[in-house]
Amino acid sequence: SIRTGLIEEFNDLGNTFRTMTSLLFDTLDRIRKTLIEQEQFRNTDDLMSTFRSEVYGAVDVDLEWIKARMAPLRGHPRGYFYKQIEYKNGLLFFMGWVHESSEPDDLVGSAVARYLTNRLSIEENLENALDDTFNVFGVRKLLAVQILPNPAHAVQYLLDSEHRGAEISKEEFGSIPGRGLIFHTLSETFGQRIETALRHMEQGSVTSVHEEIRSIALPGEDGVVLFVRG
Repeated sequence: SIRTGLIEEFNDLGNTFRTMTSLLFDTLDRIRKTLIEQEQFRNTDDLMSTFRSEVYGAVDVDLEWIKARMAPLRGHPRGYFYKQIEYKNGLLFFMGWVHESSEPDDLVGSAVARYLTNRLSIEENLENALDDTFNVFGVRKLLAVQILPNPAHAVQYLLDSEHRGAEISKEEFGSIPGRGLIFHTLSETFGQRIETALRHMEQGSVTSVHEEIRSIALPGEDGVVLFVRG
């Protein structure tokens, strides 16, 4: 919004911005109504749900060299995002959350997943793509795990504005043990409980281990968990 003043050029500029803003809102409204009227979506909530579903959903990988499952512990928590893509000669899993847990930020989380996926299709440097995504969207936490074959080993990248600042940290895992590795968006305290419980869990499927992790979560503890076994 441009406040009118004595200078005629500023008045003209303000009128131009107001006209552009009005046209943009009208265009967005027409697109929304057209999609709904064409019965591709029942209503606006259905439209947003479809938008989110393209990047959300349990990720199950069952290959000769790796087995993995990534999913929320319970229902999809608002503001969180997660996705798995093929990257170079391996797999890349990424997850995180934006600043709040409202519906608009849930859509922002979906946009983060889309943006990073598109960046990685043209960007050779993974760290640069992660750093740009973190800064462009003001992400609260962004964790990426690159799994490479022969033998299966992993590299974790973490950007955490709350606890580690804006600098990316990197940790390499020379191999993935038979009992598996856990990566998550949960609190460090809960993460330690998972690590302890994992030592005593039976060597079941990745799905069953994920279920066991969910069973030890206390009320209010929710987030995205990735369990990987080489």
